[in-house]
Amino acid sequence: MGLEEEWSDPALIDVRLKSMKGLFRNLDIDFPSAGWKVFEVGCGQGQFLASLVRAGLTGAGIEGSKALADYCVRKYSLDVNATSLKALQPATANYDLVYTFHVIEHLDHPSELFQKAHQLLRPGGYLFIETPTLELDRLPLRNRLDEKTGYANPEHMHFFTHGSLAPYFPRYGFDLVGTYQYLSNGGFLGRKLGGLF
Repeated sequence: MGLEEEWSDPALIDVRLKSMKGLFRNLDIDFPSAGWKVFEVGCGQGQFLASLVRAGLTGAGIEGSKALADYCVRKYSLDVNATSLKALQPATANYDLVYTFHVIEHLDHPSELFQKAHQLLRPGGYLFIETPTLELDRLPLRNRLDEKTGYANPEHMHFFTHGSLAPYFPRYGFDLVGTYQYLSNGGFLGRKLGGLF
């Protein structure tokens, strides 16, 4: 199974949706429903965003790969633009939820995700991030050097733990309201505070 196929596996999409819904439910926050506006950073092949749009949400997003962005448009008629996070220029702050799966660890400057999300979200809107949160130094050497999830992954610019990612939220105008851990992945949910950061 290739990487693109692995990340688009319907079972993985289902696990991600259940994990996100569980986090909202555990925090007594209504999960996004019809009428919500959502924005995905790093849409991949678009299955997750497409599932939310099918549920009645209004969705848009960006994808760094032009081929994948075109696929999202062609396959699901999604509003996905081929651009980088750095190049994104949000026009208005009107989204209810900005979310991303396994993108922040690839960014040269993780702070850009928080800055752009703050610009995209309405006051009180939510930022959801899922990223590998392995405590790599506690794992056997072969796991630490794993090419997919360990230090040997040449595409991972940063390695986060709960303790290293959590401080970004208040620094960029978010209240970190909840987290989850699923195997080697951590989910983080922040709520945009009013005012500037």
